[in-house]
Amino acid sequence: VFKNIFLCQKMDVLKANSEAKRYLQKAKNYFKTTDVEIHPILIGRMAAWEIILNGKEKFAEAEIAKIKTKFGKTCFMVFFYRLLYTYNQNNKNLDLVETVTFNKLPIALGAFDKKIFNKFFLILAFHYHNKKMNEKCSEALSIVDPLRLDSWESDWFSEKYKHLYKLYLN
Repeated sequence: VFKNIFLCQKMDVLKANSEAKRYLQKAKNYFKTTDVEIHPILIGRMAAWEIILNGKEKFAEAEIAKIKTKFGKTCFMVFFYRLLYTYNQNNKNLDLVETVTFNKLPIALGAFDKKIFNKFFLILAFHYHNKKMNEKCSEALSIVDPLRLDSWESDWFSEKYKHLYKLYLN
């Protein structure tokens, strides 16, 4: 799944659409037939590419419903939405992100978990911003710790945070 989903992305970047679809299908076929547990990050990636390449949201909706933990759902959402925002400009208001809810975050989180939750709340804030739901955007943004956004990994999250911070928290 990992190899094929990244080859799918590479082919999309190279504008080889039929090849990208072929690699996506290979990843999905393995996913459907394996007994090996596939991490929610990879499932989120497959779901995003299903929308980007085929315009179909049902895979994403079905797979997020199967994930049992909030952390798993959060991992799915972070990678799912980042790919959509990066590669598919027409699907910015998918409400699937709103299905993952928290009353409060767990007190004891490891460094990786904190980064994932921060990215999730930033994506949620950006989602609400796009829907012009300013109060909800501010709420989600106030939870984000900008020091846990992995600017070394990608400036994508840092840029979104700076943009929203100027609009809502400045």
